[in-house]
Amino acid sequence: MDPQNSEGPPRRRPGRLRGATLAAGLAALLLPQGLLSCGTDPESPETTEETTVDWEPGTVLSVGGEGVTGAEIDRYVDMVHKIEPHLVKRDHRRKALSNVVLPIAVGRALVPEADRFAAFEEAERLATAAKETGQVPEGGAEVQYLTGTWKEVGMTIWNEAQSTEPGSFTGVIETPGAWSFAHILAVNVEPGEAFGPLTEVTVQRYDVYYYDREGMRDLIQDGLDQLPIEVIDPEWEAVIPPLYLYPSRNKQ
Repeated sequence: MDPQNSEGPPRRRPGRLRGATLAAGLAALLLPQGLLSCGTDPESPETTEETTVDWEPGTVLSVGGEGVTGAEIDRYVDMVHKIEPHLVKRDHRRKALSNVVLPIAVGRALVPEADRFAAFEEAERLATAAKETGQVPEGGAEVQYLTGTWKEVGMTIWNEAQSTEPGSFTGVIETPGAWSFAHILAVNVEPGEAFGPLTEVTVQRYDVYYYDREGMRDLIQDGLDQLPIEVIDPEWEAVIPPLYLYPSRNKQ
């Protein structure tokens, strides 16, 4: 992907919902635990509807009904390879899924689509102004000045820094709970030298959140713990950590 071009929000496709609808399930997820025991009338018949969807080509799994494509995962495989070069490709994909793609997918599954798209439009407006004028308009984005490796800067932005000329702005990318872009100020690599796990970059990072930043970490963790993950392409099942595919088995 050209780092100067924004990725654009992927279309949302609802998954197969068994029993209660996804909306009802997410409402239950976000209720205080003390209220969950209220339940429904035990004499009420259970809903048994099943909705079959025509997944976007390339979809390999779904998280709470939110499709994830193989391309989304493979986008970060090269980055993981740079961090842990001793692993095989399946492990690179698994780490890309667990550390980057699943948190993003959970965020977009739990947050109203209108909020997510509004945040995308605002991030696009700010990024476009930055590329045209060299400055980001004040307000609308949380700003961080960061220096360090992928651990300090964040995997997604560190990944973009690999293909963005110092002094330039990245395109808008989706990060957990936000749309983000960065001004790449410096990259600590010599000419002809490759990125490695200890490569440091200096960036001005801009995040336009579509969910409260303070609560996003807990929301995503709850989603990872409770949202169903469904395999769409059987060839990718080995990539999904068993912890997420079979949560009940791992809690025994």
